[in-house]
Amino acid sequence: NATGPVNSLCPSNATGPVNSLCPSNATGPVNSLCPSNATGPVNSLCPSNATGPVNSLCPSNATGPVNSLCPSNATGPVNSLCPSNATGPVNSLCPSNATGPVNSLCPSNATGPVNSLCP
Repeated sequence: NATGPVNSLCPSNATGPVNSLCPSNATGPVNSLCPSNATGPVNSLCPSNATGPVNSLCPSNATGPVNSLCPSNATGPVNSLCPSNATGPVNSLCPSNATGPVNSLCPSNATGPVNSLCP
């Protein structure tokens, strides 16, 4: 029910509950993609102000702010999402036909149709 342009993954001007992803004004637990212990605004997918372990989309061993989907300051393997040097099928949010580096959600070098989150 967003009433304006929907940018990135979470519309900034949503006027009601945004189910699938993360409303920027969520004040409580946010399902699936967002950790249940977020204590402030939930932006992008992984809030930087989470007060507990951030699971699912964000590696548990991140040692700094967790932004976008794969934090650059993770101190261990970043799994579940998109490795930057994937040379084959990439699961879930990344199209299976990516042939080069996979960054953020939509690889710039995708060679075929890109599903769901990628235009």
